[in-house]
Amino acid sequence: MDGKSLITAERRRQIEEEGWTPEHDEQHEVDHLAAAAAAYVLAQRPGTEMPKGWPWGREWWKPKDRLRNLVRAGALYLAASDLADRRGMPDRSASLCELADQCAAKIDELLLVGKLAPCPNCGGGLRLEWRLVDTGPAIVAGVMEKIGAEDVPHLLCDECGFIERGKRLNRGGDSVEL
Repeated sequence: MDGKSLITAERRRQIEEEGWTPEHDEQHEVDHLAAAAAAYVLAQRPGTEMPKGWPWGREWWKPKDRLRNLVRAGALYLAASDLADRRGMPDRSASLCELADQCAAKIDELLLVGKLAPCPNCGGGLRLEWRLVDTGPAIVAGVMEKIGAEDVPHLLCDECGFIERGKRLNRGGDSVEL
């Protein structure tokens, strides 16, 4: 799946499983949904402190791993875009769609940097295969800080914290032994 597919699936899940339908969204302001999306864009990992601009109560702030936060953000931007469209704000709707597309692009970058697979330790977590790229993306910075390394590729589960070093990674066609 790519970023757009993951965001669309999350929005559908929010509607079907959570009951956050367009009718429910009418209870909110467009800017509240957009602010919630922006907060999730900035959240790097579980335990990220609730930002001051968070529009709802603390019980609704539930950051997860970077990938899930971007998917949630994109889905919230889509909800805000739909709400803006229903309220006769086509320019705002279009700009919110663009922000959802930017989330999708970030997800696609993350999926290129990380290969998702079941965690061998907990089974349910994501196993992320990380490697540094020349631009040094911020998504890697928090992981590198966690293991105390500066430029070591490794595997990490965001749920249980499992770390495995010494894997052979493919870096642009060249194999890199850790």
